[in-house]
Amino acid sequence: MTRSEAREQAFILLFEQAIQDKPLEEVLEDALESRDFKPNDYIRQVVGGTKEQTEKLDEIISENLKGWSLRRLSKTTLVILRLAVYE
Repeated sequence: MTRSEAREQAFILLFEQAIQDKPLEEVLEDALESRDFKPNDYIRQVVGGTKEQTEKLDEIISENLKGWSLRRLSKTTLVILRLAVYE
């Protein structure tokens, strides 16, 4: 799996968790059961780190938004920004 593919899988997991509002472990289990998904170390690190540092990441994002608030951002945009800031 390339880094780009791993990043896409990390985004999908984080987005699923944001939409379903389930614990990350449950989203991972669902992904393992329902599709051909095998997380590598990079995916585990990025997804775990992003979820672990969500408050800090949101603070950084909020400080850099011009004329916007976190509440106004779509879930897709917010997940992408969290992932990008974490990396």
